[in-house]
Amino acid sequence: IISESYKVLDDPYITQAQINFRSRLWSFLVPAELMAGHNDEAIRLLSKEIVFGNTYPDFRLRDKIINDTAEWFIHRGEYEWGRKVYAKDAHYKPSGFEARRYEVNRLILANTLEDFNISVSFLQHAVEEKELTSLFDLLPKEELLRLSQLSSKRGYHHETTDPADAFFLSLGKMAFTRSWLLGDEDMMVKSALGLENIDLSGDKSLLNALDGDDMDMTLFFLRHPRMRPYGVNFDLQQGWLSSTIDVYNHNDNNWWCNYKPDIAGLEDAWSFIKYNDYNINSAITVDKELFAKERRAAILAHPAVHLIDQGEINRLAEIPNAPEYLSKKVIAAAGLKHYFLKALLGEDKRIPEALHLSVRATRYGCNRDGKHGDYSYKSFKILHQSYKDSVWTAATPYWFN
Repeated sequence: IISESYKVLDDPYITQAQINFRSRLWSFLVPAELMAGHNDEAIRLLSKEIVFGNTYPDFRLRDKIINDTAEWFIHRGEYEWGRKVYAKDAHYKPSGFEARRYEVNRLILANTLEDFNISVSFLQHAVEEKELTSLFDLLPKEELLRLSQLSSKRGYHHETTDPADAFFLSLGKMAFTRSWLLGDEDMMVKSALGLENIDLSGDKSLLNALDGDDMDMTLFFLRHPRMRPYGVNFDLQQGWLSSTIDVYNHNDNNWWCNYKPDIAGLEDAWSFIKYNDYNINSAITVDKELFAKERRAAILAHPAVHLIDQGEINRLAEIPNAPEYLSKKVIAAAGLKHYFLKALLGEDKRIPEALHLSVRATRYGCNRDGKHGDYSYKSFKILHQSYKDSVWTAATPYWFN
């Protein structure tokens, strides 16, 4: 079949009516060579001048097959072959969905830290794919801050949804949130200024909170549900400091849930087991572990994996979800002010709002980590007993479990 196929591909007298057929034949011949173990021939075919038809989907067929070939090698843990797929054409620039696949594959196939940095700096699409979020979630806060400054673009505004800038803001947000949770004040300042450099909207709420005390920062996080220690990239639709609550997606698009990244999750995400059951005969089984050893070795050799700080990951994993963490900080502050410092310092007018917002966070923040009733009720009780006349008390008729 392969031999007969080449006769058609190499026929110089092919008619216009046969162009679409030949391009489809080419698209099947590349994986046929791969399955036969002829890697060099498959990559040579990718460079072959094939005249493609101008009707959908043939005009994107070449880009699809090139990305499919790279992912074949990624799944097998044969990263050197995967790099050859893209190295053959330095000017290769796919479009649309295939451009997103290309960016993901290039980052995974990066051979050096410099290659990785270059691939990050030229991102033009939101990195929503699990293959990449599973990597960036593992990187330490210093590295997240450094990567956030690699953007070749600037000027993200609240009503703008440029996906590349949104991604770099997401990295900066992760760096700042981790710095606050881990008590690293120097990194808080650096990452806040880094975010200010990316965002040109003029919003100063983060810098204002940074100039205050811990209650100011707690209020900042309660007011902005999308400041998290890990990345979820579709959350920037209303702007990076949006205070809008997602009333439907409590787990992924409001306050953070418990942070639990690991190398095993990265390996799973990079397996590229992507298929639809209806496209495969029910008698066929896919051996997901067939290349597990080779794949794991390739993943552990990735230059970005060497940057992982397991100590930071372990410390972040001990911090509870945001509704619990923020509510307990507010409850502790309210109790301290009420019993010891109220007479000395006067009433802290921020406490009622903080209590109200902590109850709100228990309603809309992270359901999958368990019930929030204990601290939700405590915030509610303190608010109604100690601040009966506050407008925030009137706005808090319920607590939530």
